[in-house]
Amino acid sequence: MRVAVVLMGLMIGACVLTGCARHQLRGVVVAGSSTGYEVVSVDALPAQGLANARVEVVLHPSSLDRRVLPAAETTHNGRFAFEPHWFDDDPVYLDIDAEIHVSAPGMASLTERITIPRGGDELLIRLADPNLPGSRVGEDDLYREALRHREAFERR
Repeated sequence: MRVAVVLMGLMIGACVLTGCARHQLRGVVVAGSSTGYEVVSVDALPAQGLANARVEVVLHPSSLDRRVLPAAETTHNGRFAFEPHWFDDDPVYLDIDAEIHVSAPGMASLTERITIPRGGDELLIRLADPNLPGSRVGEDDLYREALRHREAFERR
């Protein structure tokens, strides 16, 4: 009985420390001079973004409980959102690791490891436009090159 009380106290303490906010994966994809992402509050997101960008997510990419979510596409204003039920299997007091891949026609793609945001935080994803002055876009897209090698390997 005492062990149960102590464990319950620890869980409540963890919820208080982390805010006990549910995990959510929403945000906006915009064009920028460099490719990257940041976690920002909702009021810091721009009103307009890139339409028809593809957002792919793998939850727990390094574990045996790896889950590939159905891809999302951004709306006319660059917004995307994944249904909250995808995160129901994970306790709210633990961080959820994920790998995110974002691509849009004519833009450099982004592949990054992230921690799924909680509460009112969302992702601001910048994809570099190779036509902008000062853009830092390389010639090679390593993600696409890796996929080409994987496909060639799987055909064998």
